[in-house]
Amino acid sequence: MTNEKESSQITSHLNCRISTNRKFGAADLDEWLLGKMGLKEGSNVLDVGCGTGNHLIDMAEIYPHGNYYGIDISKNSIEEAKTKAIKKNLNIKFICGDASDASSLQDGFFDVVMSVYSLYYVKNAGNLLDVLKKKLAAGGKIAVMCPYRGNNEEWYSFLSSFMKIPEEIRQIADNFMDKEVLPFAKSNFSSLKTHNFTNTIVIPSYGDLKNYWLSNIYHKEEFDNAFEKKAGEFFGKNNKFTITKRALLAIMS
Repeated sequence: MTNEKESSQITSHLNCRISTNRKFGAADLDEWLLGKMGLKEGSNVLDVGCGTGNHLIDMAEIYPHGNYYGIDISKNSIEEAKTKAIKKNLNIKFICGDASDASSLQDGFFDVVMSVYSLYYVKNAGNLLDVLKKKLAAGGKIAVMCPYRGNNEEWYSFLSSFMKIPEEIRQIADNFMDKEVLPFAKSNFSSLKTHNFTNTIVIPSYGDLKNYWLSNIYHKEEFDNAFEKKAGEFFGKNNKFTITKRALLAIMS
């Protein structure tokens, strides 16, 4: 995670995308993820690329006696996460820094180390995974969730009608988990469980789609006019815009 735009963690943009997914999506990522993690009371949890802390806050509310840590490069996101945790009187320590700052945390301490929609922003994911493995307590696990095959295809197709999407962006879903995460898991852990996540987001109006565009990591002001033209044409013929989010969660232990 090298800067706020590349990390996808500009706070207002991040919150808008989360709000869109929650308001118009068919699946609840936070609830789904919590159900897969198998947390217990008293667990020590680290979230790398924690954004505004939603996952950790959910976990700490249900299991308040654990030790929770979150790292993110966005100062604004970390400040918002801290504010939310303080209001709820939750025991969460938030650190503003690059993912590599996890190396300063105690080895052999964490029962769960997680990274949700973040690891693919790291320059050398393999090196970071090596670091995170050292942080695990005996019997601990690493959980990584990233976009997977077929993710965002409708959105990419729409954007491609007026701008060029970098090929490496589209390859993240096709390649990152298969080439970076799963081979690491198979080489370094005795157990690997994978879970596919799909969220169909039905955006009902031009205004809602425009808000999503303005918060998107692909947004550039130079394409605003082209977006408005294409989006206007689309909603002149259709009453909804559907985006299918697909991701893979890999839990290694």
